[in-house]
Amino acid sequence: MPFLVFACAFAILLRRLVDPDIWTHLTIGREVVRLGGVPPTEFYVAPLLGQPGHFNEWGFGLLYYLAHQAGGVTAMVVLNAAIAALPFLCLFAILRRRAGGQDWAALTLVAAALWIAEFRLSYRPEMMLYLAAFATLYGLERFEADGRRRWLLVLPVACFLLAQFHPSVLIVLIFAGGKLLDALRQPEGRQRAPWLLAAMLGAGALACVNPYGADQVLLPLRFAFDQPLLSGITELLPALETEVASRFLVAGLVGAAAFAFLRRRTRISDFLLFLCFAVLAYRHARNVALFGLIAVLPAASALAALRLPRRWAAALPAAAFLGAGLPLVADADWGPGIDERVTPLRAPQQLVRSHDRGTVLGFFHLGNYLAWSLYPQRLVIADARNFSYTASLDLHDRLFRADPGWEQLLRQSGVAAVVTPMTLGYSGEFIPLASRLLASPDWILAVREPAGLTFVRADGDAPAPLPPAEAWDQAAAELEHNLTIYPDSIESRKNLEISIRNREALHP
Repeated sequence: MPFLVFACAFAILLRRLVDPDIWTHLTIGREVVRLGGVPPTEFYVAPLLGQPGHFNEWGFGLLYYLAHQAGGVTAMVVLNAAIAALPFLCLFAILRRRAGGQDWAALTLVAAALWIAEFRLSYRPEMMLYLAAFATLYGLERFEADGRRRWLLVLPVACFLLAQFHPSVLIVLIFAGGKLLDALRQPEGRQRAPWLLAAMLGAGALACVNPYGADQVLLPLRFAFDQPLLSGITELLPALETEVASRFLVAGLVGAAAFAFLRRRTRISDFLLFLCFAVLAYRHARNVALFGLIAVLPAASALAALRLPRRWAAALPAAAFLGAGLPLVADADWGPGIDERVTPLRAPQQLVRSHDRGTVLGFFHLGNYLAWSLYPQRLVIADARNFSYTASLDLHDRLFRADPGWEQLLRQSGVAAVVTPMTLGYSGEFIPLASRLLASPDWILAVREPAGLTFVRADGDAPAPLPPAEAWDQAAAELEHNLTIYPDSIESRKNLEISIRNREALHP
């Protein structure tokens, strides 16, 4: 049965390279291999060259870079699906024990959790958090059940390894802290509590054994209070304002119904985790995935008392996996390959032919692939790897807003090419710099592709320009896609009409 769970999750979570951040991780992993260690300073983002490096997810980049070297994109797709499926294997084992060995209950809840969480299981280091957290939870529940101290070893090992991949060890320690409170509520548990506390202290100490020491462990606290950074990231919008609102509501209803049924039999750890991550998910959509995994925990205990007839016990999980899996497998992003909507594959091909070796300004998420494909011949202005609001992000924002003096700022920054969409995702607003470049005699439109447009300086080395109608075609395509995700976006609908009119005016 565990093998079946892993196989189903693995098959469902096979995804193209849909998250543009993966290219940043590969760039860092490649440099780790070249140097034989974590780079001490920034090396590919032009405004930050020589400053102390913050490669807090270096282990993730190294792992995926080695996979890429071994088998290219296909190996990365397989590796990602395996890592994404492993937390559900741990979750199934936990749910099965809580449901009194009833496989149908555990399988149904795993399918529900898979549907809620899958949107965050695409080439992101936080997948390591889910694996570390639920492997730890399984070990702690086994210790709670039989008192064998060897199960406590999962906690320090998980925290040490996680600290090399993602700065989220505090969340695993929160899981352990909840189990400590559970232990303190029972006479037998109070005898074991000192051992659990010792394991937590050891885990915290081991987590500090990483290139950034205690800062890696405490980074989430600093990140949480960096409002200028948080305000510019779509995934940190409140859950109810995003396309994952329905997942947040389902997770909340599942957990709330379970607690209402259990009442006094509720584990304090389950309740505190549910409450904590309900607030975090409500505030920031990215936390909905972890909230969904947590919400099914009390549901297993609630279902333990329910004994279904054999035919229902087989049909319910099958229906749940089909309901969760079929839409994901039918999605265009399922299977191997690269998502060209977020990966500017053609831009580097054009830029490597140019004699101008200036820096490249890529719009936020596009800078990731540009760094991977052009370094060390070219540097980029920014990419999506940021744990604070830096000079790189400030320059990026000033240029793409086309603030007064933007042309002089482009020259001062040595920008020889700009790779950008025509519109902003989510809001559907036009990107000011894209429109300015389209109208400027000093820049030409050199490349159009699904990820965006490439502008280069109009000099003797420049290619033949594309007609401006191509830019408005691009804007219309972007806005039509945005409306499939955010159908109520008034700005997207208004700007789509403007794009179509502009395109028809230039190319009836």
